[in-house]
Amino acid sequence: TDKSALRVAADGSLTIGTSNTTNISMTAAGVVTIAGTVNANAGTFTGITVNTGTIGGWTITSTKLAGSNIELDDGNDRILVSD
Repeated sequence: TDKSALRVAADGSLTIGTSNTTNISMTAAGVVTIAGTVNANAGTFTGITVNTGTIGGWTITSTKLAGSNIELDDGNDRILVSD
């Protein structure tokens, strides 16, 4: 049977999950990794870097933010608007 686990290592890092998986980990330096979905209703987020994903119909890549008819393309130094 999988058991819930909170593990704190000698180096100060910690992991939360089950005996077979790690869902949340944090290094001693404070770097947090979360497997799954993060939901937030309010708050301030700073220092966030995103290289892939979507936000409200916009697609994010490492150099581009693209909607259905607009691209902000840092890799090619352009803004593209199409019909």
